[in-house]
Amino acid sequence: MNKLVLKKYDKRWIGITIGLVAPLLVLLVVFILNVRKYGGMGNYISYLEKVGLYIDFFGDFVSPQISLCAIINLGIFFLFIWKNLLRSAQGVIMATLIYTMVVVIFKYII
Repeated sequence: MNKLVLKKYDKRWIGITIGLVAPLLVLLVVFILNVRKYGGMGNYISYLEKVGLYIDFFGDFVSPQISLCAIINLGIFFLFIWKNLLRSAQGVIMATLIYTMVVVIFKYII
């Protein structure tokens, strides 16, 4: 692509938006695959109760998955660096810090 065309995407808000949406999409795909694996939402919730993760759903179950899904931001960050879109890369870092705060709140406060 032309460098002039890429420069219009070099904005922090674009990086923040992509950095917040991409892990949620990955989390959604993982959730859908898990629900399909257990044969439906009811069976999946029964499995979570059996394992004991349903009791502390956000602290013990969602926060590690959010942490793992946020790894996709690493690839997006390096893609922006490679394309020399430094402001967008800063936005991805900001989004990752937001996810870090959410995980810490779920894990230690709630």
